[in-house]
Amino acid sequence: MKLMLEGANFLILDEPTNHLDLPAKEAVEEALMAYPGTFLAVSHDRYFLDKVGNVTLELENGRLTEYEGGYGYYREKKAEAEENAVVEKKVSAEKSSTEKTAKKPEKNSGNIEEKAHAKEKRKLYAGLSEDKRLELIARAEAEIAMAEAELKLLEVEMNDMSLQSDPKRSAEAAKAYAEKEAEIEERYKKWEELSEA
Repeated sequence: MKLMLEGANFLILDEPTNHLDLPAKEAVEEALMAYPGTFLAVSHDRYFLDKVGNVTLELENGRLTEYEGGYGYYREKKAEAEENAVVEKKVSAEKSSTEKTAKKPEKNSGNIEEKAHAKEKRKLYAGLSEDKRLELIARAEAEIAMAEAELKLLEVEMNDMSLQSDPKRSAEAAKAYAEKEAEIEERYKKWEELSEA
């Protein structure tokens, strides 16, 4: 805390909430949320990380991965990546076994291939237990709601006059907005696949 008062612009915090009672933890959280500089915190306190963090870094197998959100967002993205990896692995396995038994496929347009891929995913989702499928649907709906809220924030940002006067920032905001729209579209496709399974 002394460093914050001395005007440091970058802090490295190792387990800053260890051995603190609740009022002291809350004081640390409030001080960090009001801190104008940058800080890197290493902690096992998930609530603390969710409350004060806006970027989560994961170091795994010598590789650093950045997630644009708190600890909860990081966990969602990890679960989503694991789920997608399992589904893609099953889709690839089914596809390769189908290709071995089928005749040489005719040239398909991207749209037909995309529909076939979606159909395969729906088939795999149908193989899940009803509880797991409903859990995935609920997660997909929550992700859609969060992405739509982020889109609204980007919309507000794009309408800011100071942003519009800066062409570079304006272009970056427009790109982020388009990417978020594409992300939402993908999330809706996944939700449909799960719902129709």
